[in-house]
Amino acid sequence: MQNDFLNPNPPVQPPAQRSEGCLGEVTWLGMGLTLPMVNLNFYRKAAARKLSSALIVFFVFALILTLLTTVVISRGLKAADQAMQEAYAKGDFPTITIQDGQATVDAPQPFYILDQADMLVVLDTTGTITEIDPDRYSQGIFLTRESIEILQDDGRSQSLKLSDLQEVMGQNPLVLDQASVKTYWQTFSGVFTLLSFFALALWHMLVRLGYLALLALLFWPLVRQIRPAVGYQTVFGIGAYVLIPAMILNHLITRSGVTFCGLQTLILAPLWALVLWWALRDPAGKVAETALRPWEMLIPLPLFALIIVDRMVNIPNGDIYLWGAAALTLLAAAAITRLLPASKTHGAGTPPTIEPLP
Repeated sequence: MQNDFLNPNPPVQPPAQRSEGCLGEVTWLGMGLTLPMVNLNFYRKAAARKLSSALIVFFVFALILTLLTTVVISRGLKAADQAMQEAYAKGDFPTITIQDGQATVDAPQPFYILDQADMLVVLDTTGTITEIDPDRYSQGIFLTRESIEILQDDGRSQSLKLSDLQEVMGQNPLVLDQASVKTYWQTFSGVFTLLSFFALALWHMLVRLGYLALLALLFWPLVRQIRPAVGYQTVFGIGAYVLIPAMILNHLITRSGVTFCGLQTLILAPLWALVLWWALRDPAGKVAETALRPWEMLIPLPLFALIIVDRMVNIPNGDIYLWGAAALTLLAAAAITRLLPASKTHGAGTPPTIEPLP
């Protein structure tokens, strides 16, 4: 084999395959979490990278969602604890007895502990109330005869059977009165928060991953009709990045009070199709490609920060502020693209071929 020192024109490794080092991978991770919102050219670069890069971005994004939702649940449980303590101090809180997995309350029901615009805490073992209305409340805790139902601010509900709670507490009957409620509630809050974290991690990381994989299987044959060389991994990887703006848009819509089964798929599918068309439409050969600028990661950060704050404190009329922040983010991205055009780099217009799954 000829030494590169003696060879004046050694072969150049394709940019997509060149090792970037730790700093390069961290930079790509940051861009993968932010640029899908504001830079379409990001997807062309993403199509030329390995699937592992997309999976890392996906799992980090899923972990962020899991941690954020867990914190929101924990704050809701603390608010319920404070409301119960205030009710006990006024002598307004009934005694709750849980025996053999079934609860009884020594007071007329439904018994409302906290009933505010964004939070409901209610006891009803009679069946008068069947669920917390997600159109009226953003969060809630509901004691039924056999379970504790918790409504999250994203509209999903979690349930804990009272029999499981008794098993954790090691008490039968389990009596919640003024003397014991604080200790028991703190234990319950810790257990439920931990269980919620693992349940959310399972949902965001594994269930959502399978959901993406299934959608990619539907998109891939259609893409191959136009670009036969494109592999399944390329389609799947692009979908993992498209998921981020799709979930942001889904959050804005649900925050505005519009929610129904299949909304996320209705948002994700057309976005995915448009991005695939954009990222893979260039003909084979050398084409001018816009370089990515890492500092553009800063553009969507104010929107992300506002979403986090709104999830934590439920800003009044937060949907208006969120839509405004989203519009400003897109306008800023468009203005920067026009006023500060990125330099051009020349590279392969077609992403490297990835062998399709058998």
